Amino acid sequence: MVVDLIFLNTEVSLTQALEDVGRARTPFAIIITQQHQVHRSCTVNILFGTPQEHRNMPMQDAMMLVALNYESYKVENREKEREAIARKAAKMADDVLLREADRESHPVSVLTTITLLSENRFVTPDELDGLIAYLKDKRVRLLRNTADPLASSGHVSAPAAAHSNIPASAAGLPPPSHSYSRTPTVQPPWLVSCFKCLS
Repeated sequence: MVVDLIFLNTEVSLTQALEDVGRARTPFAIIITQQHQVHRSCTVNILFGTPQEHRNMPMQDAMMLVALNYESYKVENREKEREAIARKAAKMADDVLLREADRESHPVSVLTTITLLSENRFVTPDELDGLIAYLKDKRVRLLRNTADPLASSGHVSAPAAAHSNIPASAAGLPPPSHSYSRTPTVQPPWLVSCFKCLS
């Protein structure tokens, strides 16, 4: 688990910061204000699954909540990864079986035409048309079988930036549209601590 600290200049940027870290698939965000510092408390935002917000929690209770939810986060991610791997393996097995079925045999007329062409012998226009039609059909079936639905559904995503020195664009994330900085200029009114998990 990696912790990233974000110092916010205004309360308005808090909502934007939470949206940004949520889009980056960060599972937890802990908010600490000056009021929280006085009472040794914080607000815990759980950003995965069903989003939750736990306000003004004592620090010890907040850490226990994060620890418990982190375990369920790991289990949930493991199950999703297993499902994705199982789907991909099933698709690959189907592709292999389809290709094997295609490899078994070609029509005799096509084999005869190919043999005649390879021996540089005379081939009628009808035989050439039949071969061309067969090859076009074969190409369409091959392209249809090799299309990967997992890649087109966006299931595999770019990993979130693990450290604050990696720009969002390099991590495959949308550019941030917020007004917060990573280094405080004065005593920050808001502090968001974002937990990022590394697998």
